[in-house]
Formats: sequence, structure tokens, C-alpha cells
Amino acid sequence: MKFRSWTIIVFALVVFATTESASAQTATITEEDYWKGIKQGHTATRAVFPRRETRKYESVSDGNVTYSRTEISEYLSSDTYRNTKTVVRNGTTNVTEALQIGRVRYCRENAMDWKTSGCYQNPPAPLDDADETKYALETTKDSLTYLRTTTFEEKATEKKAATNFATEDRFVLNKDMSIRERTIIKMLALTKSVTVRETDKYEYGIPLKPIVAPIK
Repeated sequence: MKFRSWTIIVFALVVFATTESASAQTATITEEDYWKGIKQGHTATRAVFPRRETRKYESVSDGNVTYSRTEISEYLSSDTYRNTKTVVRNGTTNVTEALQIGRVRYCRENAMDWKTSGCYQNPPAPLDDADETKYALETTKDSLTYLRTTTFEEKATEKKAATNFATEDRFVLNKDMSIRERTIIKMLALTKSVTVRETDKYEYGIPLKPIVAPIK
């Protein structure tokens, strides 16, 4: 699967930025203000039901996607939700499903039998430690966008030289402070070639299928 070229991505971002610039206001903020806004977004989002969260992650090498992960979570309430994760690696697809109803969790892999043990998922890995980080807040009439840009260096090893990277993390909140979407792009600082792309999308007030216990 061929990954969209960096030129097209840059062009799209420039067009979007140009369109929004007339009404958007951007200001530099502190790290404390940035994390305060992120926390408010997650707190507001956790109180809204029903909602669907779609997260897509792609690892790219030489313009080709070498690994992809798509995770869809649907929440009917704070303790009733379903999660489906599809991972494609080296042409092999693995699907993991999980449900929570009250205090009971159910899970299965690749359509095998459901079980109620070993159903807790590890949290996602943190972003790489940055050599330099800048924070900004972009405000429009219907959204707040928290922007974190970083540069960092992966140290040299016996097999490869040190490599400089840049990361752009855009975190968009609706007017009510609930999360609208998030996009993280990691690229080589020298060539601007994308190596990792992650996108999160949040949908609210949409009809979801009932969630029932798969094991009686």
C-alpha cells in the first residue's frame, strides 16, 4: 500500500491553514496551559454518551505502510463499551475484540471463543523525549486547537547513525471542550518524509448497536 506523498500532505495543510487563517487566532502558550487544555478535553469527552472514537496508526518506510492499526471504540455509558482493534503487519491481519458491561470485561482474538480473563489492554506508549518543544493555541469561533511541535534525535546504534525527527501533534476541541480529533505526524527532520501518522476522530450522538454479554 503506497503512502500519500509528503508534498500532497504539505499542500493540504497549507490550503487548510490559509482557509482558516482569516478567522483563527494563534498564540504561544506555556506547557502548563497546554496540558490543562488536554486534561479538560478528556474530562469533557468522558461525560458524553453515546460516542465513537476511531484511532488509526500507520508506520511508514520508503513511502510504504509497513504496519497499520485501526481501533474503534464505542461507548454507550461509562461502563458499557466495545472495542475492536485490527492490526496489519507483513500482510497478516489480526483482529482483537473487547467488551465491557458493568464491571465485567470480555475479549477474543480472530473470532475465537470469548473469555473473561486477560482482557485488560496496555496504555499507548508516550511520545519520544523531545530536545525542543513549542506549544500554541489556535482559536476559531467553533473550536480550540492545541498544537505541540517537537524536535528530537534518536541516538546512534551499531546498525544506524543518529537521526533527527520532528513531530506535530494537533489536538482539536469542540466548543463544549469535548475532543473532535487528534493528528500526530512524525517525520524525518531533514527530508520531511513521514515515518509515523496517527489520527483520532470523535463522533457524538450517533446511533450505536446494543452491547450484550457474549457469554451467558
